[in-house]
Amino acid sequence: MRLVRNAWGAVSLSAALALSAILPVVADPGDSPFDRLKDRLEGALERLADAVATKPQPEPPEWARADGKPILTFAQIADVHYDGAHREDLDRALAFLDRTIRPGFVLFAGDNVSCAWELNAENLRKLSAIVDAGLSMPWYMVKGDNDSEGYEEALDSSNWSFDAGGIHFVGIGFDRDIEGTGMGYLSDPGWLLDDLAAARGRPAILLLHEPFVPPTCVEAFRLGVRLAAEDDLVAVLTGHLHKDVSARVGRITHITAPAIGRTHAGRGIKVYEVHPGHITVKTWEVRGGAYAFADKWQHIPFPRRLRLAKDASPAIADFRFGPAMPTKFANMPDGTRDPESWLSRTTRRWQEALQGSPRLPRKEKSRDPKRDARGPI
Repeated sequence: MRLVRNAWGAVSLSAALALSAILPVVADPGDSPFDRLKDRLEGALERLADAVATKPQPEPPEWARADGKPILTFAQIADVHYDGAHREDLDRALAFLDRTIRPGFVLFAGDNVSCAWELNAENLRKLSAIVDAGLSMPWYMVKGDNDSEGYEEALDSSNWSFDAGGIHFVGIGFDRDIEGTGMGYLSDPGWLLDDLAAARGRPAILLLHEPFVPPTCVEAFRLGVRLAAEDDLVAVLTGHLHKDVSARVGRITHITAPAIGRTHAGRGIKVYEVHPGHITVKTWEVRGGAYAFADKWQHIPFPRRLRLAKDASPAIADFRFGPAMPTKFANMPDGTRDPESWLSRTTRRWQEALQGSPRLPRKEKSRDPKRDARGPI
């Protein structure tokens, strides 16, 4: 298995392992093992994200030159980090999208607010009102690690799906956070797997906050590798890293949008133009106080069998909420009682996945496929 950077060569996942190695750490009585895991990962993930950062190209790549009028255009915003007061960057992004890009809809990829947790619900409601006033098109949001507390109280479920332009869109929010570290997972991925199964035969795009590539969460090697077996999943869109990152693992393109929050450099928005055989992704960044095209092009190809009809309707159809799953804080997933053994097991599987282990999902027969699809790795 190889991690392929769109149009800029290849970076092997075994090389990524050297950057993100998390072999057992020395115990520190003052820290939890999960804090130590997070500390060890931060620097490695920073370097790995830089290694697969989206690079500018002065000329459009060959595959983008023949693009005609898109079937559908949509946009992605990540990491607004609205604090209840400062909204200049948010207002600028909304105005640019509403007046200049005019997409069919806008996706918000989590960490929508950043404040004391007891204020999350209040600020999420404020943010919702600001977005409603600033956008004339529909918008959809998932929760991140900063705004998980109170999300369902303010905005209903973070799990939802709909169809548009011949594509099936799914949003999910993790309902477990390991000791408040922001390393999340789903206690039950059943709804997501069922939703994807019901939409087979159409290209599917998943929106969540924490990336699988680079691996920033428990689900990178639980749910992430399971989804690699979903034949129709073409892209995973995320935020969290505050960086512009693009990588392809197998047939799935992973795109992380930069933050737009006021405390982050490189603020930007992703714009997706859907064509029958692929999606062209363009990045617009803040330069001199206004948005300008950043000469960044990304490519989400469709398998031939999933090509879209040129006359596919861009209208949003069949929107539905999945189950509301409020976030709970947990010591470790799967009921594991010993955190050190969990870390050791996770480390081993992390290594195996990065090195192309046969543990990665394959089309194998099973006595109980439904159980295997949902059970712990």
